Amino acid sequence: DASVIFPRQGLAAFGPIKFRNIDGTQGAGAVARKWQDWKADAVFIDDTGGWGASWIDNLRRLGREPIGVGFASRPNDPRYENKRTEIYFEAVEWIKAGGALPDCPELIAALSQTTYSFRGDRLLLEPKEQVKAKLGYSPDDADAFALTFAQPVTKAGAWGEAGSGGRRFCLTEYDPLELA
Repeated sequence: DASVIFPRQGLAAFGPIKFRNIDGTQGAGAVARKWQDWKADAVFIDDTGGWGASWIDNLRRLGREPIGVGFASRPNDPRYENKRTEIYFEAVEWIKAGGALPDCPELIAALSQTTYSFRGDRLLLEPKEQVKAKLGYSPDDADAFALTFAQPVTKAGAWGEAGSGGRRFCLTEYDPLELA
């Protein structure tokens, strides 16, 4: 399996950056560099099987605050069985809303060939191992892309103080493609 950094801003997703055989220190360094280059508002890391935990720990040592996401964890929306299902469906809604995908055949194949079913009244995505067997490779690009939908993101620096008394406010409307 590959380690993938997948940048997305607003309705534009950019080509993934793929690594093989890198450790947590190297992975965290690569993420920290891209975080700075892109002035990212948030970074989500797969914290499901242990590999991501090292990246998260090392990024925290570098003064960053990545957000770990467990694919089997509880979703925010009760329509979904787990977080993995929820973020994939969020990605689909983003595409339907006009989201632009990069030219990445592995991503397109994984997104178009992954199926879903129901567990009771909840949607459940096909297990990753089945997708991997179907494709002949791990859907790492799709997982990394879907991670960008793990939580809503507020533009960095959008929080401020309102007058005296320490009351905080948040700017919620901004153009994600606006040049800073």
